[in-house]
Amino acid sequence: MAKRRHRRRRKRPLRALLSLMLALLAAYLVFGEFDESDPAQNGSGADSSTASQTADENNGLSENGATQFQAENTDEEELAKRYYYSQLDENRQMIYRELVQGIAEHQETIITKGGDPDVTAEVYGWVYMDYPEYCWINGASHVTGYGEPKNYCEVVPEYTIFAEEITGRQTQVKGAGNDFLSDIDRSMDDYGKIKAVFEKCIRQIDYVKDAPENQTLYSGLVNGQTVCAGYARTFQYLMNRLDIPVIYVTGTTDTGEAHGWNIVKCGDNYYNVDVTWGDPVFAEGESGEYNLPDDLIYYDFLCVSDAEFSDTHQADANLPLPACNADDLEYYRQIGRYMDTFDATQILWEMETDIEETKEYSEFKFATDDLMAQVMEARPELLDKASGYLCSYYGLGSVKYTYSEDTATRKLMVFWQYKGEPSE
Repeated sequence: MAKRRHRRRRKRPLRALLSLMLALLAAYLVFGEFDESDPAQNGSGADSSTASQTADENNGLSENGATQFQAENTDEEELAKRYYYSQLDENRQMIYRELVQGIAEHQETIITKGGDPDVTAEVYGWVYMDYPEYCWINGASHVTGYGEPKNYCEVVPEYTIFAEEITGRQTQVKGAGNDFLSDIDRSMDDYGKIKAVFEKCIRQIDYVKDAPENQTLYSGLVNGQTVCAGYARTFQYLMNRLDIPVIYVTGTTDTGEAHGWNIVKCGDNYYNVDVTWGDPVFAEGESGEYNLPDDLIYYDFLCVSDAEFSDTHQADANLPLPACNADDLEYYRQIGRYMDTFDATQILWEMETDIEETKEYSEFKFATDDLMAQVMEARPELLDKASGYLCSYYGLGSVKYTYSEDTATRKLMVFWQYKGEPSE
């Protein structure tokens, strides 16, 4: 699969990526396919039209007048993996199980025991959020409620493929999942598996705004071209396959654009993960074009706390999400490059160590905006000294380097080149 080439623009690295982010998300009404052309949709609830009918209608009745409710055959082990299901009361869980089974069977009309069409439509939305592998629905449905004495609802899902295509699609998804996970070391701890899947998603999937079925797992896992919803749904599916608790989240970015990401549970704590933003499409430099490393990954949004995440991500208010309070798995803390004080001597020493080890780049993340401002002010002198050290260490007369400053993530990256004119 071809990898996306990185380009240099005079924009903040992640902010430039945002201009491409999922214009399709805005009108999903949280759970459906986003269509920003419809001003009536405002993201406040499930994309399911509802209606009520009197009991004399014969819809959903057998010849003897008994209501033919959808069977509930969903495996309890599978249900235990679904976060939003665990947040529901007993009545909603019953409706959820009926809907899960009906969608799996591609039922044209699913008859549930829930009598309130608004509640049933809400539950349909939670099923959509929990089941990325149901990549033959787009989140939209029509729900009709029937009153006393029957008290049931008919749900007509909006399918994107014909029933006879489902088996083939399931086979494709399972096969692609098997291939993807084939080289993931199952003996690693959960953080190792999360990081490995995060990295592999970034390397194997390309961000393509107009990719077919780009709101689905299918676009990312099978086609390898998607937008943020497809990245997040692919990650969700793979975490489920590894039995790591995961949540699909919808919301907005700091620029107000609709976006999708995940939350994972690792150990006893929950952490935010944004796979889409791990792929650096743009970087700004000091001067000249520079080909960034093909395997470069941004780890700013891998297993981070709400405190680190909330500056750039805001989840939809109706989602019952757990707090992500732990910061122990944040990547830059783990590699010793998270700076909570400004120490120019320490930063220069770290750069020189990277240069001695011929690393392609040095990276630092700073705890506050004030610290970031200090390093930006000191950057010219720091880079002059570090590049001078590179020349001296490798016997070069001159070298080129480029750097990236991102004030939104409070990160400095410097990309070193080890080719230059030898010193005389």
